[in-house]
Amino acid sequence: MLSLHNLSIKVNDFQLSFPGHIRIDPGEKVLVTGKNGAGKSVLLYAILDLVKNRKGEIHIMGKLNTGDGWQKKTGAYLDPYFLVPFLNPMEHLIYMGKVKRVRGALVNPLMKEATERLEFDLFQKKLIRELSAGNRQKLGIISSLVGEPGLLVWDEPWANLDASAHEGLTALMETLREQTIVFAEHVHASGFGYSRRLEVEG
Repeated sequence: MLSLHNLSIKVNDFQLSFPGHIRIDPGEKVLVTGKNGAGKSVLLYAILDLVKNRKGEIHIMGKLNTGDGWQKKTGAYLDPYFLVPFLNPMEHLIYMGKVKRVRGALVNPLMKEATERLEFDLFQKKLIRELSAGNRQKLGIISSLVGEPGLLVWDEPWANLDASAHEGLTALMETLREQTIVFAEHVHASGFGYSRRLEVEG
């Protein structure tokens, strides 16, 4: 599903290295953790090919992430810049569906379940820039599920969620048995039973 080989990432004076080979299998739930500033987010951005100054290889579903063929089946939400602020939630999902060339129903069963568990109104008319931080977080998680991806990449997915939505996201992740999830979070923040922990030491 996802593999890192002799990965070295450099951003200005910051450098992050993962020597050797790391393989993440389908269905694994991998917690990326480390001290503040260690490079957790940098690693996630590199997985999505959003950090270019790097050496080594990253493969997603057997394909180099510098090429094509993996984006359609990868969903991600790392920060609010992944959302289009001048659209309302449904307009944003329609846009994401076009980007991923979704055929058939846009709102798939995973998105329906996420919407219910996170108690989010997809059809509200507010623009995304008018939503609260918690509701933007909910929409980001939901929109990452467009196209029923096999790989999900999330940065601090519980951030800004109230207690009910926090429990809802935890329950949702437990139902995503077929999806590989790579997520950065403080170790004790989620309460979610991850299958592997990847420590980042930048």
